[in-house]
Amino acid sequence: MKKAFGRSLNDFLPLRDAENRLLHACASGADLTLSNGLPEQKTPENSLRAEFVRFLALGGDDSAPIHEMGVQVEGAWIEGSLNLDHCTVSRIWLGKCHFEKTLEMRNAQFQGSLHLNGSSAPGVKGDGLICHGSIFFRSGVIRDRAFELRSSTIYGDLEFSGSSFLGGINKDDALDLDRSKVYGSVFLTNGFLAIGKISLSSIFIDASLDLSGARIGFGDEPCEYLLDLQGAEIAVAFVFWKMSSPVHKVNLEGARVKYLADDSSSWGNDLNFGSFYFDCFEGAGLRVSALERCGWLRKQRQTSESDRLQMNERPWKNVVDALVRSGLTEHAVQVGMDFESLKYFGEKKNVHPKSGKNKFLAMLDSRFFFEKYLKRFIGFFSCILIGHGYKPWRLLGWFLFFWFAGGGLYWYAALENNVLPSSPLVYLNKDLSQGCVENWVLCKSLPDSYSAFSPFVYSLDVLLPVVDLDQEKNWTIKTLGMKEKFLDEIFINWSFGHFLRFVYWFQVIFGWGSGLIFVAMITGLLRRQEK
Repeated sequence: MKKAFGRSLNDFLPLRDAENRLLHACASGADLTLSNGLPEQKTPENSLRAEFVRFLALGGDDSAPIHEMGVQVEGAWIEGSLNLDHCTVSRIWLGKCHFEKTLEMRNAQFQGSLHLNGSSAPGVKGDGLICHGSIFFRSGVIRDRAFELRSSTIYGDLEFSGSSFLGGINKDDALDLDRSKVYGSVFLTNGFLAIGKISLSSIFIDASLDLSGARIGFGDEPCEYLLDLQGAEIAVAFVFWKMSSPVHKVNLEGARVKYLADDSSSWGNDLNFGSFYFDCFEGAGLRVSALERCGWLRKQRQTSESDRLQMNERPWKNVVDALVRSGLTEHAVQVGMDFESLKYFGEKKNVHPKSGKNKFLAMLDSRFFFEKYLKRFIGFFSCILIGHGYKPWRLLGWFLFFWFAGGGLYWYAALENNVLPSSPLVYLNKDLSQGCVENWVLCKSLPDSYSAFSPFVYSLDVLLPVVDLDQEKNWTIKTLGMKEKFLDEIFINWSFGHFLRFVYWFQVIFGWGSGLIFVAMITGLLRRQEK
């Protein structure tokens, strides 16, 4: 029966010396070494026709039986284009081989592993490839085009450690694994170099993605992202540390990872976190300080119209949750507080639309006033009093401070005769008022039914919004009367009593505010316990 061209040994006769040696090696299951390293030039001793290698990889024929070990050759110069598109290959090992043209493997099926360690090729086209083993390309070189494995399925590992991907024709693409499924791990480690974009969007990795020690840089043409992980799903760990230089323009939009092992020096600027989610930090990620983690989150990509106050909140919240799950609670508190401070105090990059015409009218605009002043005012007190909600018990310390500070001030005011009884029955008693007019709080003639003044109890009574300790209603602060003229009232009518009155009002406001915050804190705690 007549076979298609290239499927019979007679189509390649006479064989070259290297091809004849490879034919005998394939029959015995042995591996063949044509040169010790990657050949620098083609010679009769190392050159193999790509069509002949394809013939052997597809199983040969009756005149050229192939052992189960498949094709195993090292140090060969592959002449022509090795086209394995839509082919089914059992096992092939092409180590330290120089490919003259692009290696084509679109929709090919490999029953075993594909070994290309130390080889050099202008590019690889393997979209839709299915490999039931692993693909090894350690210390290899991709010279002119990209290494493309879009929509491929690999049931083992993808090993690119120590390889160099020098980019496409325009030096913009280096490695493309979009929409692929890898049921092992992907290794881009040990000096891995990529000049151009690494695209891993919508990839599924059933184990880990390891980029430790890699170097990813720009090509001749700038690209939107150097490392694109949009929609990627990594079942175990994303290892991103000890990079040779910081990696800029990383797209993590929609990526999902179980563990993140990284360091702060590996991340460059212009990062797109989007809805990036991971469960916990692991390894080196646990050693990153809270300050460095905040710096990492502040590297989010922003457009020229964006506002730093309107940065994506989701990455910050995800990091806080991940820090808590990782046992780094204090780090989570610091990151959360830093984000709240950024929301309240971050400087705006965009300009208010009215400010260019009339700055005064812009300042009077209610929305601008809230964002510019009132929001920062609220944020300032939120930070001081409760650490933006991350340190709510700090409020107790402030309460104690204002209690004792107020008590000390009221003590001094009482000794200076600035505290008077508020009950009119005391003043209607002329005998009592004449004997106690010098200092009411030290008067011994007050009836036993009238509660004596206690400065610290009085301070506590003012601070507590609901509880009545029978001090605030029986004693008051002495202040001067109002002046007739408006300017005199504003600029002249000031005394120690007025200062005490302001302290009193401040304690009332602080007491009600802290009480509401305390109730909200308890309510939130109960809700979390219910959940």
